[in-house]
Amino acid sequence: MDYYKLGRKSLDVQNLSGAQTLFRAGLAEGDPRCAYGLVAFSAMSGEPMEQPLEKLQKSLPAIQSLAEHGDADACFILGRCHETGSVSPQSLPDTIRWYLQAASLGHAD
Repeated sequence: MDYYKLGRKSLDVQNLSGAQTLFRAGLAEGDPRCAYGLVAFSAMSGEPMEQPLEKLQKSLPAIQSLAEHGDADACFILGRCHETGSVSPQSLPDTIRWYLQAASLGHAD
């Protein structure tokens, strides 16, 4: 089951509690993309961001590995991280690189 994609769909329809449950389950099963999902959930729900950002920071090496192996969602997440500078250095070239890679792999955002 792809908890990350299901959680993103839940966020899209404003099902915040469902999204949080899915992201937590995915993270518990080892999907590092779900750490980013928890950050997105916290931003939308107004919950504190410190703990989700720490989880995302710890998950970045695994997300990087997924991106390097062609995971479109992981590429998008790295683009967002470099765009915002929240858990990685803010970098326009890296932002563009990862967003273009995500798009070339079929990511819709």
